[in-house]
Amino acid sequence: MCSQAVPGPDSGAHPAASALHSRQGAYLDQTVVPILLQALSTLAKERQYLDQTVVPILLQALSTLAKERQYLDQTVVPILLQALSTLAKERPADPINYLAAFLLKNKSQYDTSSVSTAPSQ
Repeated sequence: MCSQAVPGPDSGAHPAASALHSRQGAYLDQTVVPILLQALSTLAKERQYLDQTVVPILLQALSTLAKERQYLDQTVVPILLQALSTLAKERPADPINYLAAFLLKNKSQYDTSSVSTAPSQ
């Protein structure tokens, strides 16, 4: 399909073509443009509302989760990974007690005394 450029009103086109472009432009200015402007205004207001209400809460939650994840990664994740790996290999009859005994027996190998346990605000 060959597309042909339609000359604009200032391109020296036939007067009928210029009139058609003028009518189309006026129609768009009166119908479509106001709708688009209203939609953009609504989106801007919604964005402003979200930026003022929801976004700060989400950012705080993400920050808190990151701190919690860091705390867990520094304290219990290493020993839990080792315990679960051993548990999967050994497959004891009483896995809960085995896991508890493993954690108590090996906790000294995973010193967490340097990690702050104070809750962060």
